[in-house]
Amino acid sequence: MTMKRNSICAGLILLCVIATISFVHAQGPMPCGNYRIDTAAENKAMKFSMISPKNPLVANAVIRVYFHNVTNDDGTNAAITASQLTTEFATLLASYAAANICFINAGTDTVKNTFLNTLFNAVNDPEGTFFAPYQVPGCINCFYTQIIKGNNTACIPPCGIGGVALGGIPGTFFLVSKGNIGPGATISHEMGHCLGLLHTFETSTGYEKIDGSNSLIAGDKVADTPADPYAYSGSACFQTSANKCTFTGICPDPNNATNYKPPYPNLMAYWWSGKDAKGVFVDCYPDLSLTSGQFARVNSFLSSTPALINCISSTYLTQFGITVSSGYYMSSALYTYTTSGNVLFNGSSKAIIGGGKVSLEPGFHAIPSAGGQMKITVQPCNF
Repeated sequence: MTMKRNSICAGLILLCVIATISFVHAQGPMPCGNYRIDTAAENKAMKFSMISPKNPLVANAVIRVYFHNVTNDDGTNAAITASQLTTEFATLLASYAAANICFINAGTDTVKNTFLNTLFNAVNDPEGTFFAPYQVPGCINCFYTQIIKGNNTACIPPCGIGGVALGGIPGTFFLVSKGNIGPGATISHEMGHCLGLLHTFETSTGYEKIDGSNSLIAGDKVADTPADPYAYSGSACFQTSANKCTFTGICPDPNNATNYKPPYPNLMAYWWSGKDAKGVFVDCYPDLSLTSGQFARVNSFLSSTPALINCISSTYLTQFGITVSSGYYMSSALYTYTTSGNVLFNGSSKAIIGGGKVSLEPGFHAIPSAGGQMKITVQPCNF
């Protein structure tokens, strides 16, 4: 059996046994949380960038991503609906298409855990050890929860965090709260953290100068993202327009300059949301994007970080005779995925195979039992 790219509805055939999911609606947006920068991974990525072509864009990378819908212990109070998840994945594809970065939806499961869904505090567990048992290997994992507790000074009373990348930047899993499904492309923002991107207003290595003279060692360490005055949020000099969409303050940078040109529509900034005079949410900048410099930084991490490389599809892949009866099996190809000989997926195994074209030769059998899952997907990329 041969399937060509984009030749089937939704790009997949799904043979699985899955649980019934209850659904709820989203609320308003909130900022994302703090994160830990993996300095060893950053140093390795920066060494790669020094020997690679200047500002390279990623060359046709397809990354597997696995989605987890967190509910209460009894399966109620789910964080996201099936239709919302479809829209979220489309948002993710659109955010990274300019750099030829694509994603394969490797699957969705339900995590029944009231603590993770409503009580988890990201500040108390920055490594996300409570989520570790649910992570799927070979994928970047996205967990949707009702609320992510933590320090969010932008919301009074404390309203939780919109999203957070746990375990360090770069990394392989992140959370998105129900309130940040939709506007603001939080899924793409947190994915950016997993792929090595920092906030445009990062200050861990110093404040970025407006003239850009320290842009490679301060701020987000990307030359073509302007210095972001949001770095001074909380200071008396930090002022915004009434709708909070534009900067109106006079905050001196390390050179005492104040002529900021903030990166308002950048995906890794915090300027996209605001409120009108009645306190109603305003989508200030609906078309968020990344710069070529940010994509170059992503390329450095994708090319040098083993955990991320493990999530990237092979260029071409032929799977010879295997039997998978339990555990996870995540395998995909950028162009053609082919099976050869006796290939059997059965028992409780949860597997995905996919590619731009998938050829299932005689001898391929998928017979999942209760609790098992077999997903065959044609990835939605047009490189």
